[in-house]
Amino acid sequence: MASPQIIVHRGAWQESDLPQNSLAALQRAKEIGCVNVELDVHLTADNIVVVNHDHDFYGIPIETSSYMELCEKQHPNGENIPKLNEFLAFAKELDLYLFLEIKASAINTERSLQLTEQTLANVEQINLAPRIHYISFDASILEKVLLLEPSSVVSYLAGDLEPSQVAANGWQGIAYHQLVLRTHTAWIAQAHQLGLLINVWTVNDTENMHWFLQSGIDFITTDKPEQLQSIQKP
Repeated sequence: MASPQIIVHRGAWQESDLPQNSLAALQRAKEIGCVNVELDVHLTADNIVVVNHDHDFYGIPIETSSYMELCEKQHPNGENIPKLNEFLAFAKELDLYLFLEIKASAINTERSLQLTEQTLANVEQINLAPRIHYISFDASILEKVLLLEPSSVVSYLAGDLEPSQVAANGWQGIAYHQLVLRTHTAWIAQAHQLGLLINVWTVNDTENMHWFLQSGIDFITTDKPEQLQSIQKP
């Protein structure tokens, strides 16, 4: 049984005391030998796709602020909030694969779909499509991704659908919280029988690391990649 691949959650930030979703955390992932990095994107008021987990950047609401307004604050290491195109370009330079979460808009579905369109346009501009795996909690976003680019790989995050329902929607994977997969252990075998990829998030404790390393899943998303690497080594 092949060991799961590690996905570094928001870049290698926690163990190195770096800002989440920063270029420095992206580079650190490469330095520790991890090739898969998760990131999150939002759309600013002036329609620029930026990389950040929360809907605000150090208290500044992203969706109702311009990019220049967001630049009034910086990460503790001095970085501005990254634009997606510069993040993608740096990931390409580092030869990384990205698990790109498209966040649902807090304003309306139209904005979510606009974010999706612009995200895919950014990926096409950087010529990085083969290295992108799209993930979202929002079904309409995944449907939009496949409508715009049918060859894309997408996984569903919410954890409320059985593998058969995910496969029936034409999606390629499940990316479920660790409690979901530990509660519904049969879903792991079902997902693989259906040809789905299986990713679990966010595994930061030793006991769950050991369990999922032996579970047969494809990916483990973690804030502690170096700890997981140390357990994974024979």
